[in-house]
Amino acid sequence: MTHLILVTTMLMGAPADARKTILARYKAYEQATAKNDARAMDRWIAQTTTSDFTYTSRDKQTFRKAAFQQGMREQSAMTKHVEKATLRVTGIKVQGNTATALTVADMAARVSIQGQMLRLTDKSTTVDTWVRIGNEWKFRRSVQTKADTQIYQGK
Repeated sequence: MTHLILVTTMLMGAPADARKTILARYKAYEQATAKNDARAMDRWIAQTTTSDFTYTSRDKQTFRKAAFQQGMREQSAMTKHVEKATLRVTGIKVQGNTATALTVADMAARVSIQGQMLRLTDKSTTVDTWVRIGNEWKFRRSVQTKADTQIYQGK
């Protein structure tokens, strides 16, 4: 009987542990983005994503891990000041070794594009897939489902 209780407890705790781990990973990325810490973002992508990671934008462009990572480096380089960077997880569903997370990112920053200082705002929604590999949860796929990106001159 004790063995059955232990197994049941482990199974019931697994989704909660997955959620806690995934939320912590998103929080770390949110903090790196808010600080425009390119090294931390780069390290997060390298350590947290699977080797076959893909990001698909709302306009259906798909980027593999290396291209996504390079895009983040370029974005960080042109970002001069982050005014706001939040990443809200609106839901996580765990089924076995796979988890699906729904996120809403909201960012505002001052960026330099072709020598001109501009204000960029972006609000986007993604459906993200995480997989458990051994004892770790890794980020495998992100699909942007909504995006509202604006670039303004001045304030």
